[in-house]
Amino acid sequence: MPTVKHPETIHVWGCFSAKGVGSLTIMPKNTATNKEWYQHILQKQLLPTTQEQFGDDQCLFQHYGAPCCKAKVITKWLGEQNQN
Repeated sequence: MPTVKHPETIHVWGCFSAKGVGSLTIMPKNTATNKEWYQHILQKQLLPTTQEQFGDDQCLFQHYGAPCCKAKVITKWLGEQNQN
């Protein structure tokens, strides 16, 4: 059976909580999730979802351990959001 050495990839990002699901982001084909994309997704998808579901109540955000999640710029940005 023939195989494809480098198949096209599609990355998606989504979130959910006990209060419901957030929107799903589908990235363009063959786009890697880097720290710039991740910050954009958090700003455009996560923040509106947490505001809608939790309002001013606190919530805990847990992300996966991909390198883009551990980037210093992401850690700094998340800390800044927590102060607002």
